[in-house]
Amino acid sequence: MWWWIGLALAQPTVENVGTGRYEGTVPLAQTCDDLRPRIADPLFLLDIDPSGTQITTITPDAPCALVTYKAPTMFGHMRYTLRRCPVDTGYANALHSSPDFKIYASSWTLEPLEGGGCQTTYRLHLKPSMAVPDFLMRGSVKRSVHKLLASLEAWDATQTAQVK
Repeated sequence: MWWWIGLALAQPTVENVGTGRYEGTVPLAQTCDDLRPRIADPLFLLDIDPSGTQITTITPDAPCALVTYKAPTMFGHMRYTLRRCPVDTGYANALHSSPDFKIYASSWTLEPLEGGGCQTTYRLHLKPSMAVPDFLMRGSVKRSVHKLLASLEAWDATQTAQVK
């Protein structure tokens, strides 16, 4: 598995791709088929996410689920419910309801890498209901996307090390 060495050194890249839109990518050693059920589970994502976000309810809405979150921010807790659905390339989340966000949409795209592994991309588009200075949003959201992908990468490295 020569490619795993290169993946272990990879760092997530995160870019601002438009107003309130961020895209982060990281190559992982796990196959997309092995990674898909993990990404499908919002509880798994919270286990590896260092942000302190909590899930308060999960309501099945086949083939999707309504997932209600409570996330700590510098402005207090933000609450939102996302409709989380499988899509051909991964998972997509759309805002169902929230007193704190006008827009909240995110998606996970999983693409097989040549030689094994999975290119994992997380896209986030959000706009809070309250006025927040642009520079605060840009920095805060970029850091949180990077931390989530770095945590996923660290989890991936532990899984790969356990297989060896």
